[in-house]
Amino acid sequence: MENYLVYKDQIEGFREVGETVKTVEKIAASSIGRLRLDMANIDAYQTNIGHILARLSLFHEVERPSKMTGVPALIVLTSDKGLTGGLWRRTIDEFLKTARENYEVVITVGSRGEKYLKEEAIDPTQTFGSDTDALHYVTDGFRSRRFARVDILYPKFISLADHLPTIVPFLPFSFDETQRVAAQPNAGGIEFGSPIVEPMRALPEIFDRLMRKFIDAFFQKIAAEGKLSEFSARTVSMEHASAKTDELIKALALGYRTEHRRSLTQKQLESFIAHKVV
Repeated sequence: MENYLVYKDQIEGFREVGETVKTVEKIAASSIGRLRLDMANIDAYQTNIGHILARLSLFHEVERPSKMTGVPALIVLTSDKGLTGGLWRRTIDEFLKTARENYEVVITVGSRGEKYLKEEAIDPTQTFGSDTDALHYVTDGFRSRRFARVDILYPKFISLADHLPTIVPFLPFSFDETQRVAAQPNAGGIEFGSPIVEPMRALPEIFDRLMRKFIDAFFQKIAAEGKLSEFSARTVSMEHASAKTDELIKALALGYRTEHRRSLTQKQLESFIAHKVV
């Protein structure tokens, strides 16, 4: 086979890789806008529930937890997918560096977190494929007092190319902070009157349901921000991969032209020599 044909085959192969990389980049980039909208909607939903809780709390004394029992637990939010420029590796490194000794139970979301933890000889207590399953597991464990507290480790979105592994407290959820933020007066002020609950004995149940929704919204907002970091990291990673692929194709194209010219020159010389001998 002519040497220049090898270059031609390599160029075609890298072009196919480049198309795949650009497709992955477009998918990741298109998901960023959707996740930003999701976060804004969740934030508005949580704020509205917070206002209602703040009003109801004037007529319902929030039950304070008694002596805490159980063990501390940590949720590590990762993904089943890679191509994120080491985002999940940095997240696990943060756990190993600052939080390894603080938790007896480690719950991972996504196989990437489980994989990197096992590489460090750490077996997660549970691994889930979805945020919702992990949420149900930890809330049930907290209510049954198997967990004294639950924190979340996730890559906090700073910018398209910057994500900071961050641990935030999750359970027990501080209603004092919720009430303080939700009860901030708006431009028209907040007026408190009688609660819109009848009969009054239903108030504790309604309050509890709303509080669960508020906590769920908090978790989903954190999960959405983790996904936002994932897709932005994948977008940047694919941009770099696309640029590198273009550089390789240019280098191979130069090699192809050089070898092709050399092959043509060699054929011309052979033809000239053969003609001269005849």
